[in-house]
Amino acid sequence: MKYIFTISILFLISCNTNQPREINGNKLDSNKNKVQNNTSMTSNDTLSEFPASIISFGKPLGSNQNNILGQSPIDINSTTTKKFHSTDPLIHYQNIVLSSIQHTEENLKINLSAVDQNNNYITIKGVVYKLIQFHFHDSSETTINGKRSLMEVHFVNMAADSSFTVLALLIEKGSSNPLLEKLINASPLSQKTGIKQNGINAINDSINLNKLLPTNTVDYYTFSGSLTTPNLDTVPNKGPVTFIVFKSTQQISNDVYKKYIHIYEKPNYRVIQKLGSRIVYENVQ
Repeated sequence: MKYIFTISILFLISCNTNQPREINGNKLDSNKNKVQNNTSMTSNDTLSEFPASIISFGKPLGSNQNNILGQSPIDINSTTTKKFHSTDPLIHYQNIVLSSIQHTEENLKINLSAVDQNNNYITIKGVVYKLIQFHFHDSSETTINGKRSLMEVHFVNMAADSSFTVLALLIEKGSSNPLLEKLINASPLSQKTGIKQNGINAINDSINLNKLLPTNTVDYYTFSGSLTTPNLDTVPNKGPVTFIVFKSTQQISNDVYKKYIHIYEKPNYRVIQKLGSRIVYENVQ
């Protein structure tokens, strides 16, 4: 009996000596770095962790390109979401240098340098997704209960295996936002005519990305989807992509919004896609 008790104690100790591992040079908690197939439930049927079924890690972009019922954007019906509670994603955003402000054919896009990518990232269950760029949509692509917002910003984060997670920020018309104004004013323009042009601009300035995010980033909707370009119709785009849509919004003044649509004249949002059998989850505190 004494030997059995000793062996049991040793087994329990060995189960609690997991050491942190490193992904992309970041030490991660071993309790968070595994994408598990089973999901814990609380007593009121609220999931107690980030839903494993919609995590993109292990599924590189393009692995479900032909999945017509796995596309973004979608209309989120807030009355039918599946509730869960999680501290993920952990957002590690900070200052970035505005070294690549791009005027694409359709929108404003800010690319991050390799150094800034290493310093700006999110983690889901301990897996690191580096922020590689963020870009604007006019109007919003995501709708909530059938309502479309004025604009939407997508923060595109990529893991080491080329799997993607997008943080989506909805923007409404309201008070002035100095950071949004700075980015829009920095759009590449011809020095001679002041007319918009495709290209990349670099300015000797930086911004703190945390001030661009809403103050509340823990309340959000999340689902498995796809890229929303290049096809703006129902032709499938590459996926899967984990989408996280913040419930809190940012605001932009009417004057600054007018500047944006003067430079980027055509709306660049994709049509709403069918949800199919997918579940939209809602993080609740």
